[in-house]
Parts: sequence; C-alpha cells; structure tokens
Amino acid sequence: MGFDSYLHIANVLISVYCKCANLEDALYIFVNIGGKDIVSWNSMIAGYARHGLAVQGIELFERMKNQGVKPDAITFLGVSSSCWHAGFVERGKNYFNSMVKYGVKLELDHYSCFMGVFGLTYKLQRTGCCWNQGALCYPCAVGELVCYCEVLGSGG
Repeated sequence: MGFDSYLHIANVLISVYCKCANLEDALYIFVNIGGKDIVSWNSMIAGYARHGLAVQGIELFERMKNQGVKPDAITFLGVSSSCWHAGFVERGKNYFNSMVKYGVKLELDHYSCFMGVFGLTYKLQRTGCCWNQGALCYPCAVGELVCYCEVLGSGG
C-alpha cells in the first residue's frame, strides 16, 4: 500500500498500532510515509512516550525539528511525558521554556506534565520556572505540587 496517497489513514494506523503496543508496525508505516505531517510525528512520539521509550521519542522530536516541522501543543505533551518517565529534568525544563518560542499556548495538561517532570524527580526547586509562566492560575497544578511535597515530606 502506498501510504503517500492516504496520509490520514496512515496516521490512524500509526496511532492504533502505538496504542496496541505494536511500535514496530507503527514505525514501519511512519518511515514509509513520504509527506509526514504533524499528526504523523505526534502519533509516533506519543506512542514512544506511552510505552516507556522516552529516548526514542525525544530523538524523534529532535529529528522532527531538524526537518523543519514546527512542534505544536500535542507534540510537547508527548515530549514532556517522555521527559517525565525518563527523569530528564534539565531537558524537560528546556522544552517547557521553548514552548513560548514555538508559539504554543501553555494549557493545564502541559503544566501538569511538566510538574511531573520536576516534582517526581525530586527537583522541586525546578518548578520555579513554572510560576513565572502562570501555572498557579491552575488549581490542579497547585494540587500536584502539594502532592509532590507530601511525597518528599514522607520520605517517599
């Protein structure tokens, strides 16, 4: 099947294969798409993140940027999830700060995920970068920070 003619079908297949943990077939389709769009990239990055392959997801993100594809809000959710699962605090901080550069509007999901990056890796001092961006406007983000403080306070 020539995926070039059916990009939307190829994107759905990538997403479905990723959700079913069949990353090999998802990657096969991804590699064989001639005109990848942001959905193609996001589906594969999210698939890697979902299944604990953070390094592969981040490498794909970097390749996407190098090919001139502009990341969007969904891209950064996948990348922040990868950073969270891998404990890449500094890289996560850089990605968080670069969202503004790409014109991505920070939403609750971004704050929550990046709070996970900083909080779950016991680097709560790093959450300071969020306050200047307005994370405290979201009660859930404050709740997550309190939760992380409780974990740290209990020796967990």
